[in-house]
Amino acid sequence: MNRQGKYIYGIIATEDAPNFGPMGIGGGNDEVTTIGTEGLAAVVSNASMDHYVLSKANLTTHTKVVEKVMESRTILPMRFCTVAETADEIIAFLENKSRELKNKLREQKASGNESNRNNGEPTKSDQCRCTRGHGFGRQEGS
Repeated sequence: MNRQGKYIYGIIATEDAPNFGPMGIGGGNDEVTTIGTEGLAAVVSNASMDHYVLSKANLTTHTKVVEKVMESRTILPMRFCTVAETADEIIAFLENKSRELKNKLREQKASGNESNRNNGEPTKSDQCRCTRGHGFGRQEGS
């Protein structure tokens, strides 16, 4: 059974709910939207909770979404293959890390460094199991 979750591209500061268009990962061109609270939002699309192959196509999609967001906002990019099971899980993460995330966004904007993208090719494996739970940055095998 293919369980669905929310693929997280990054975190932005916003009071509104921007939609970045149909460009989500996984070949489905799902809408890239936001889930937010308290002036922060995760940039997300619907996605499978299954493995994502570390392919050029998937990495390019992830990067293109981050670049699209960067056209209008400062973003704290998340690692490739970061997925939450529910919107509530994302809201809880944003609330629990609110001060830290807001500080990092301010620092990044002030430094003029609006991108943390890793342009290198991952070499650990050819697949990752998507991250679950509030430790969004962890991946199996990392």
